Amino acid sequence: MTISIGVTQYHLTEPLDGLLYRADTALYRAKELGKNRVEVELYEDRSK
Repeated sequence: MTISIGVTQYHLTEPLDGLLYRADTALYRAKELGKNRVEVELYEDRSK
């Protein structure tokens, strides 16, 4: 049995779908890189 985890941070000004998108991206990256791992997707302020 293995576990793959996608982690991200929440920024107060972003919509919820942005948070979920990043967490999902990190989760699938963890699965693609061999499972049984944690991957982090950081918030990037694209308004600047």
